[in-house]
Amino acid sequence: MSKFIPGKLFVEYKDNVDINTQKEERKYTLTHSDETADLFLTIGKKYDYEKTNETRDEVLVEWKVVDGRNILSIYIQVSLDSSITKTIIRDKVFREELPLALNAIVYGEKDFLNENPELYKATVIINFKSEISKYNKVEEWGIVADYLKEESRCNKHSAKLYVKENKNDDIEEALIRVLSLYIKIQVNIFAGREASYCLKDAEVLYSKKIDKAEYLPDEFEVGIGLKIGNPTPLYNNFIIIFLIKDNVINIKDSKMINM
Repeated sequence: MSKFIPGKLFVEYKDNVDINTQKEERKYTLTHSDETADLFLTIGKKYDYEKTNETRDEVLVEWKVVDGRNILSIYIQVSLDSSITKTIIRDKVFREELPLALNAIVYGEKDFLNENPELYKATVIINFKSEISKYNKVEEWGIVADYLKEESRCNKHSAKLYVKENKNDDIEEALIRVLSLYIKIQVNIFAGREASYCLKDAEVLYSKKIDKAEYLPDEFEVGIGLKIGNPTPLYNNFIIIFLIKDNVINIKDSKMINM
């Protein structure tokens, strides 16, 4: 997870928005530069789609009042299409970088928030948008005040937010060891024998039982993620999808992912 640097944030006001503009009229568009790591926050009465591009990695934010509660509502586009591998990667990257994005938005709006301190207690709601139902979800990520300081957001949220539901480390480690030879072969094919990766960092991204007729043997689909490269990338950039049936292991798909 990147560290927020205030000097890397550039704030632009549009549509005559100023410190006196009501929260319901304020829309936030946060974009970034991969080359410079600069962050660009537009505060206006509508989203600044001119700043977005085909990668759809912007963060859109607005204030809402729901049942008398102030809500800071965040919208991100997790999937661009029905590709499960790209969606897995984008979901992971967004989750790792969203705390920084929230830190930037709160910092960029500090004057407005100081004038309206009750908004520091507003609930932060993340709307993950995806064509794949598993990744199309709404989550509560604390309150606005949690993102005032770097140490606050790290301590309170990182451990809780990135733990998979019903994760069993021992089972995952055993499964990865069983598949290790197949993983090595796929890495050699796609990235070369000199490719740098660590099997200990491999992750079971998902597993599911494939629906089949009752008289047929059970078959499972398992997605494994790896970080390949030197320096080690922040996200899994190589995905292998296995089909496992009885004692037979097959490769359904292998992909290097470029974000």
